[in-house]
Amino acid sequence: MGIVEFALVAMTSIIAIMNPTTTVAVYIALTRDMTLEESRKVIAESMKISFLVLAFFAFTGQLLFLIFDVTLAAFKIAGGILLVTSAFSMLNPAKRELSRRSREYRCSSACVPPNRWARNNYCSNTPRF
Repeated sequence: MGIVEFALVAMTSIIAIMNPTTTVAVYIALTRDMTLEESRKVIAESMKISFLVLAFFAFTGQLLFLIFDVTLAAFKIAGGILLVTSAFSMLNPAKRELSRRSREYRCSSACVPPNRWARNNYCSNTPRF
C-alpha cells in the first residue's frame, strides 16, 4: 500500500470516527453563550488535544499491541463485539428508575404550571413512564 492510499484510508477512518456533523452540533450547543474569542480558544485547545491523542496512538499503537500481546484480529473481534453490544443497547434501552434528585430537577425545569392545582397534579415527585 502506497503512502497516498494509506493517507486516504487514514483520513476517511478519522472522519468516520469523529463524525463531524454531530461534533459541530455539540460544539455549537456547548459554546452558545461564549464570545467569539472564547469559542476559538475552545476550538484551538480541542484540536491540540485531538492531535496529541492521534499522534500518540499513531506512534505507539503497534508497541501497545506488542506489550499487551494483542493481535490485530483479536482487536477487530473485540471492536465488533463492542459495536454490536452498543447497537443492541440503543435498540432496547433498559428502563431505569429515576433518582429523587433527577425527578425533582425534571419537575422544576420542565414543569412551569400556571397555578397551584396544576403544579400539584403535574409536578409530583413520582416518576411517569
